[in-house]
Amino acid sequence: MMGDTPTSSDKMFVYGTLMNLKEVKEMWAVEPDKIEKATMWGNLYSDDQQPIMLDGKGTVHGLLLTIPSLTQDPSVFDRYEACHNNSPVSFHLRVLKEATASSGEKSMAWVYVGNPKHGRVKRICVVGNLIIQGHWKSETNRLHGPLE
Repeated sequence: MMGDTPTSSDKMFVYGTLMNLKEVKEMWAVEPDKIEKATMWGNLYSDDQQPIMLDGKGTVHGLLLTIPSLTQDPSVFDRYEACHNNSPVSFHLRVLKEATASSGEKSMAWVYVGNPKHGRVKRICVVGNLIIQGHWKSETNRLHGPLE
């Protein structure tokens, strides 16, 4: 996107456990106004329990959720994602990045990315845990093959 860098958005890009929209509604009383398949540039890793996205040249597949209340308070999922005001001890950091909807439309969206300074993130985000195709649910896409 050209021009000023946005500081807020009503969109959230989700690529892991937050794609379970039934749980999102039950746990946080959040029901998106719009749900679209989308992609974002990055590399996706998994420790078998959750995915972690880092900046990278791969493509991460997920959902783009439009949630109007995010413009006033984008922190609705911070606690769940272990994001503590983006402090250095946070497991995830909440950042704005460009997402591309399946329609081709590009927009800035909040996304939780792994904090590269966090020890556990460093241990998980290694070549052997890279999800090559960028789909978290497709464990067979991992470099070391399917997990038992």
